[in-house]
Amino acid sequence: MTRHTIINIQQIRDDICKRKAMPPFGPDTSINRLKTINETQRSFTPEVVESLLGEIDVLSKSEWTLADELVKAQKRIAEQERINTAQDDHINQQADRIECLEKKNNHLGKAIGAAPPSLSLSPATTDVLAERQRQTSVKGYTTQQDDTYIEGELAAAAISYIEPLAAEEYWPADWHDDSFKPSDYRRNLVKACALLIAEIERIDRQSEGNHDEPRIPD
Repeated sequence: MTRHTIINIQQIRDDICKRKAMPPFGPDTSINRLKTINETQRSFTPEVVESLLGEIDVLSKSEWTLADELVKAQKRIAEQERINTAQDDHINQQADRIECLEKKNNHLGKAIGAAPPSLSLSPATTDVLAERQRQTSVKGYTTQQDDTYIEGELAAAAISYIEPLAAEEYWPADWHDDSFKPSDYRRNLVKACALLIAEIERIDRQSEGNHDEPRIPD
């Protein structure tokens, strides 16, 4: 809007104020009213009105353009905020996954560190365990039966196999004599070790049932 237009608008405002201030129509005020009307007529010509309408039209179009640009800007801002939110969510999800993987890796590392080293059983160990299994599954010596040997019978039987010549002294008196079947030295030791395992297992079961006397390994 040019300076000339601004001056005209201000002049129009002044002229409108003058007309509003005119005295009521009457025989004594006619001259003053006509004088005021003539002085302010310049603001109410068709040219001025047309110019004002043109300015209003320009302003209206400018306002609509600005409003349209504002709406577009708001849409761009909203879209950018949506993109930023989606990126933040993705970043947060990735951070959560990384944290979860780090925890799993930490737990796995601890588990691996706590795991005992792999044991390779020797033939001797394998034979002793096999004999212990044979005693329970083939010979039928159950844990319930072993639990009745509270006088060291299992250990005494093991001594008998370690030293067959002393079997008469150590072999349990209430066991059948024909159940003592010594053979070669290694086989006798395998049977003795299996019997000692049976005795240790019996002691462990007894300790589990008697909390006053817990088993304390040395």
